[in-house]
Formats: sequence, structure tokens, C-alpha cells
Amino acid sequence: MASLSGLPAGAELELSHSSAQIDAGQSLQVNLTINMLSNGIAGSHMLIFSYGGNGTSASLSIDLQISQKVEVLLSGTTGRLVAGPLSGAEMTFDVTNLGTTIRYPSYWLRRQWGIAMV
Repeated sequence: MASLSGLPAGAELELSHSSAQIDAGQSLQVNLTINMLSNGIAGSHMLIFSYGGNGTSASLSIDLQISQKVEVLLSGTTGRLVAGPLSGAEMTFDVTNLGTTIRYPSYWLRRQWGIAMV
């Protein structure tokens, strides 16, 4: 019987062969595809594939590294800002975190666009 342990929440696993019969002396290449959902947890996760049956057993450990998604959306109500020597101008725009990190620190916005978050 084959089994997998350690797959974190938010990860979906797909194997190219869900079952197979292999004759003596033959081997089979199995392709593994992991898809991450938006609620996947970043970090290191140990996956353990195990097989046991017919008087034999084997296992394979794989360190799955899930990185954080970093994405931000900037949106505003206008594409034009007019300022002159006698009057300043103000504009408001939204910054939306589309990533998996909790929040974007203000230094990141300053470094990217020179924006100071107050």
C-alpha cells in the first residue's frame, strides 16, 4: 500500500500514476505536480512517500519549500494630476495586498516608489 504524509493545508498533489503494476526488473517514472491554493502556508514541509506490502517497504522524503506570494495592486480614481506654482495637488489611491504575507511594511513602499505611509 502506498501513502503520503506531510502535505500541508492549501497544497494539492497530483501523481501521473495513481496505481501501477511493475514487473520484476522494471521501473516506472512517476511525475509529481503540486498546486498551491491561495491559503497555502509558506515554509518548509517534509513530504514522506511510503510503500509497504508483500513483505517489503520503502520510503522517500522530500523537503517541500513553499515561498510567500508577493503581489500588490495599486488603483486610483484618476489617471491625471494637475499642480501649478500657486496650488498644490493631492491624489488618493488604494494599495491592495494580493499576496500571502500579512502586510507590506511601509519601508517596502518607500523603497519601491518613494511613498511614505503614515
